[in-house]
Amino acid sequence: CSSDLPTNDKGDVLRGLNRLAPRMFRELAEAALLSNDNYLMSQALQGLNEDGGPEVVDLMLTALEKSKEPNAWQQLMYSLANTGSPKARAALQKQRNSPDANRRNVATNALQNMRFRSPGFHHYNMAQSLVREKKYKEAVEQFGLCLTMDPEFSDALAERGLAQMHLEKYSEAGADFHKCLQLDPANHLALTGECLTLVLS
Repeated sequence: CSSDLPTNDKGDVLRGLNRLAPRMFRELAEAALLSNDNYLMSQALQGLNEDGGPEVVDLMLTALEKSKEPNAWQQLMYSLANTGSPKARAALQKQRNSPDANRRNVATNALQNMRFRSPGFHHYNMAQSLVREKKYKEAVEQFGLCLTMDPEFSDALAERGLAQMHLEKYSEAGADFHKCLQLDPANHLALTGECLTLVLS
């Protein structure tokens, strides 16, 4: 974008390029992600999320690795969560282990938001309701449907493990907790559950 244009106009041009010249848009979006201009960055991220192509996550990850500004990496983390991709999930889990407490908090929140993007979220939500009603067998079925649609939904694995424990199916619960910890080593429910299944089985 021409440096003579005001920032808002640059952002509008950038968004327009997303529809008219996607390759050029991605090149300019990459530069916008590394700029310190919040408006340009926001427009680039909106366009990238609309684009949804496989290289979009890579562009965001590169910018996240280089980003030093808190507002920039916050926007990047939430945009990564919006993609719902396994690669984005892994990057956010890595950020959750950052020595920077602010990055950890944002990554944790972004991962929570990512759950809502999961194709299995409806079943996950239904399963949670069934657990509250102490209908554990039906909950296990709903968690299973969720995991069929999104096999990397670690919270569904942990919570299915808990429902299995209520049904005294400790072996199945242990398997769920173990798989959850492979996907998300910081999942506290799975850590506790795995220890309990070792004691109870």
